[in-house]
Amino acid sequence: MKEGGVFPFRVERGAGKHFRERLASLLSTSDIRIMQVLEILQYGVIYMALAFALGAGLELVFPRFDEKKEWKPVALEVVLQVLSFVVLVFYVRKIAKLVPFMFQLQWDLDGNGKIAKFRPYQTTEYSGEIAIGLVLIASQANLLKKIDLLARELYSWYYKQERRVRAVF
Repeated sequence: MKEGGVFPFRVERGAGKHFRERLASLLSTSDIRIMQVLEILQYGVIYMALAFALGAGLELVFPRFDEKKEWKPVALEVVLQVLSFVVLVFYVRKIAKLVPFMFQLQWDLDGNGKIAKFRPYQTTEYSGEIAIGLVLIASQANLLKKIDLLARELYSWYYKQERRVRAVF
């Protein structure tokens, strides 16, 4: 056994330096960081508006929820609606990117005497698909009701008793 005791793990060398560098990057208020945040916010608003409009439109295309309908046609509707949903997520991002970045700042924000050369459309948006998906799902009440019906049917089949999965709608 090597030096350091019984515990087989240790913190890597240079971990403190790595932590300080990452923390400084996290808390950065440079011109470029500010424009990155503005770009994320701009596209977040566009994603939300597009996802809501397209989700509401998709809701109108598919049949309304009918509690009396058998589960098989409901399952087919859910599959088709979810596949449409997946395609919409892809295209919402593409459509949103047609809008140019509107916050290209032309002055020194961080006081370092330089105007940053920000390249728009390069910012990584980690939550773009999550935001789009959340709004698309929330704008389709009938889809949620159909999924709930299928979940209740599955539960009844498996446990031989009825159980309500949600009480929201």
